[in-house]
Amino acid sequence: VHMVPQTESSGLENFKCSECGYETLKHSNYKTHIESVHLQKESFKCSDCSYATGRTSNLKRHKSLIHVELKPTKPFKCSECKYSAVQKSNLEEHKNIVHLGLKSFKCGDCKYAAARPSHLEKHKKTVHLGERAHKCFDCQFVTGLKTDLMRHQSAKHTQQNDRAYKCSDCEYATMRGSYLDQHRNTVHLGLKPYKCGECEYAGGRPSNLQQHRNLVHLKLRSYKCNDCEYAADRRSYLRQHQTAIHAK
Repeated sequence: VHMVPQTESSGLENFKCSECGYETLKHSNYKTHIESVHLQKESFKCSDCSYATGRTSNLKRHKSLIHVELKPTKPFKCSECKYSAVQKSNLEEHKNIVHLGLKSFKCGDCKYAAARPSHLEKHKKTVHLGERAHKCFDCQFVTGLKTDLMRHQSAKHTQQNDRAYKCSDCEYATMRGSYLDQHRNTVHLGLKPYKCGECEYAGGRPSNLQQHRNLVHLKLRSYKCNDCEYAADRRSYLRQHQTAIHAK
């Protein structure tokens, strides 16, 4: 159990997180930040499925993407699928990304291209700058992806009794309903909805598709040795290198 970070009051009476430096003028925003980011609470639950999250914005985004067919009041409707949007700009973005496969935001350091600027920014930080901003509070594990941290915490630091979401077909159990849905879809149903735009590859998880693109199409070597110039495209290769070359 982690202690809630104390606030540091300034002239504007803002609330500052002592763990990461986050600041806000509203106590409600500060509380949401602590619970969702540092305590990993998932207080906002979807009424249509088992999805849960620590932020209302994530829940709204989830509903608009997954359960959009339940909201017929959105006036801008896609002619190729059931998607509909409140704003015309959202519909145009949906068409460009989903149906046209446009990736307008290109990396200046490699062949990577993204559909959204936020995806490109994340790519630059994790791949080229080696940024690993997501740290585990219970051990020394660090990663550049929040999803990797969440999966690590669920697998390594959650007691079996605390994993409320249990698979009815095997012994798998998890603390997140979204992980259980993903497990069922990929392991028991064999679904692979994440398709590569450059070949016939399809993956069961977004991380599988990203790893495929990095290895096969972008030829990225994201795992760099801290003791020499060696770089590998797989974490296991880097570990083998460090054991063989640098182990004392």
